[in-house]
Amino acid sequence: MHNHGTFTATDGSEITMNGISNQLINGESTINFDNLTINNVQGVTLMANENVNNVLTLTSGNLNVGTMNLGINGSISKTAGFVNAVATSSLIFGGTDALTLPENLFTSLASFNNLTVNRSGGITLGNQSLTVNGLLDLAAGTLSVAANTLTLTGSSPIRTSGNINVSNVGSTLVFNNETAITLPSSFFSGAVNNLTISGLGGITACCDFTLNGILNLQSVNPSDTKGLLEMWDGSTAKTITMGENSSTVGFGDVTGIVRRTTLNSGVAYTFGNELTTIYFTADGTRPSEMSAKISIGTAPSWRNSGINREMEIIQTGASATKARVQYHYLDSELNENIEQNLVFWLGLSPTNVEYGRSAYNSSNNWINLSNV
Repeated sequence: MHNHGTFTATDGSEITMNGISNQLINGESTINFDNLTINNVQGVTLMANENVNNVLTLTSGNLNVGTMNLGINGSISKTAGFVNAVATSSLIFGGTDALTLPENLFTSLASFNNLTVNRSGGITLGNQSLTVNGLLDLAAGTLSVAANTLTLTGSSPIRTSGNINVSNVGSTLVFNNETAITLPSSFFSGAVNNLTISGLGGITACCDFTLNGILNLQSVNPSDTKGLLEMWDGSTAKTITMGENSSTVGFGDVTGIVRRTTLNSGVAYTFGNELTTIYFTADGTRPSEMSAKISIGTAPSWRNSGINREMEIIQTGASATKARVQYHYLDSELNENIEQNLVFWLGLSPTNVEYGRSAYNSSNNWINLSNV
């Protein structure tokens, strides 16, 4: 479809693309449809930006977005065919009503450039995982991942009043970014289920949040002073609260504050790294909560000959309890210390105390201490 005049397809109009060969939608500016039906087994390809303001219907063939922007401001009806959004495509969800995307709306890759959610009622993914390679713009409404995986590989997300919901027990948010990402304030609408950081750029969280599933830190830390997940906004340490059954796996570290409010006996609770754990025995009364403030890159100010890592332990309550503590470190943090001679030190005023150690593993980089 191509002309150099004006094509009006709004105000209740019904446009059906049902050709026998691939059809092109051309234009010199954004094209607005009220209702658009794709019923062409050979597909329809956008050659201009397009908005569908009422109903987008897919009955046969693909709507190929290509390098264009596809705006969906109404509902979607799908019988067959797909929205074929590729790495150069951008999708914008506008409007007001809540929208759950039909199952398998996109072709199997489901990997595109920019995604904008500007829909007050919000968007829910329907049985399909997505990858956003460029910018995620949360202008308005909630993007609910549901029981899917949302992967972000591009730049730092931005938001105006929208947010993202990854609280479903089947949901996972993956950051596979090669450059650093900073999360905006109020990015999450509530607790996070699973969070994976697999890129080398690392994530900086501006604000406190809760994680109930797996924190998977698949990459090494982006620098000597920042963990793969940095709970630090540049001025104050922020807190990640780990749920009762949550755990940390992978190579990377959390820097900042890791907090737990459920501490049962017989469980090795992770604090910011899969090899940093606290295990309580059945003795006494355990704390009602415990936090570890983790910093790396420099030796403690109270013992400058120590390794370049420090953990401050903050607890509430407890009486006559005992625990086995195990701390992880990196070879790059040894600070001229001999690895086989590492022991625990406790910073107390006016005198620091050497605690020794119960066991160590120089291959996996940890030391532990029992009956603390």
